[in-house]
Amino acid sequence: MNSWYISTRDEYPVTQVFEYRHPKYKETILSVLIYEDCECEVVTSDYEQPDFIYTRVLGINKEVYGININEYGASKNITSISVTALPWHDIGEIKRFPSDMPQEEKERILNLTEHDVGLHYLLIDDSEGWKEKELGFWLYGSIELLDQVGEFVELIEPRHKD
Repeated sequence: MNSWYISTRDEYPVTQVFEYRHPKYKETILSVLIYEDCECEVVTSDYEQPDFIYTRVLGINKEVYGININEYGASKNITSISVTALPWHDIGEIKRFPSDMPQEEKERILNLTEHDVGLHYLLIDDSEGWKEKELGFWLYGSIELLDQVGEFVELIEPRHKD
């Protein structure tokens, strides 16, 4: 095994997407949080550079591809990816409400989270009845790859999944 380190280099290149489900609605709430930057430790099963798999970033309205750090299983040599540094999110947005949700309830939820969209966790309070599921955590844009002693190896540029 070998440890590598990656860090984002572009402005706001980290997106975390959550889905909230409630038994009284057919559809879910889709919530997107965007972070300023992120650093991760990547462990490989060999001494080769990590084989990153790029997938489309959910919650972004254009075709953007990145590394979903929660889904590295398709890689030929990555055994784990752990976040080592992540500032509190800077931007957040509810992208979608259930179509059958009354407008008053949408407004109530927006008021609940208006000062800090990251407070969506308030929705999963026992009294609210929502169940949270993380759909993905993507790093995209230019990513710096460092070896286990912190020396620069390569600047990884974004690409589409082949």
